[in-house]
Amino acid sequence: MDGCLPDSDTDAATIQEVSEAVLALWLPTDSATVLRKMNEVQAIAARLPNVDLVLSQTKQDIARAQRLQVEAEKARSRAHAVEGQVEDVVGNLRQGTVALQEAQDTMQGTSRSLRLLQERVAEVQQVLGPAEGLVAGMSLQLGDLRARMEELSRRARLQQEQVARAQQLTEGAKQRALSAQEGFERIKQKYAELKDQLGRSPMLGAQGSRILSVKTEAEELFGETMEMMDRMKGEGAELGLGLLGTPGGFDRTSPTLSHGFGTWEAINDREKEKQRRRVRGVGTGGKVRF
Repeated sequence: MDGCLPDSDTDAATIQEVSEAVLALWLPTDSATVLRKMNEVQAIAARLPNVDLVLSQTKQDIARAQRLQVEAEKARSRAHAVEGQVEDVVGNLRQGTVALQEAQDTMQGTSRSLRLLQERVAEVQQVLGPAEGLVAGMSLQLGDLRARMEELSRRARLQQEQVARAQQLTEGAKQRALSAQEGFERIKQKYAELKDQLGRSPMLGAQGSRILSVKTEAEELFGETMEMMDRMKGEGAELGLGLLGTPGGFDRTSPTLSHGFGTWEAINDREKEKQRRRVRGVGTGGKVRF
């Protein structure tokens, strides 16, 4: 009793049990002893706490304990949920660690590739350094070439214009050459007529005068032909084509003109000699031989 009654935490059941044990004890019959014991019991009872207050506090403690138990259950449920989440987080962390390791390996490989690429870029830059100089030089050369091409194009246009003019002049020269050749053919025909008439008429009379007139006309026509050939020579020299550039006023390599030129020279020499003889014969009143 001395041990449990002074304790403030002793509950009512314990006090009841102790009280019953005390009542079951054998008490001495001596009044003085009984009185003393009663005084002790009263003193102890006076020191006991208020039972109602203890019960009220006990109810509050029980309610608080129940609340704490409910909160503990909730905390345990949350702990179980958090434990599952922690397992998920641990799994995610494990996967993240693996992915991080793979990323680190990839970054190391990428770093090696980047280093090799930088080395290749440095090599390419070493090669491209002189190449850039060559490209710059080629650009300058292309600029010069473009200017030259433009100049050549301009000259080509001028040459085309000159060729067009030359073709026009050539066509005109061809036409004049044909006219000259036709004139020369007429000269040959007139000379043949003159020669035939001179062979049939040894006397110089009216017919002889006509023959001389025909010969003079032939000489004038041939002179015009030679002037035309000389103009053709000048045009050929202007064109720079060498068509009529030989001495003598025409191209001696042409078979027709070469033959005509030789024939005319022979006729001219012979006619000059006959003209001198005829003039002498007319002056003396003698016969003239052709």
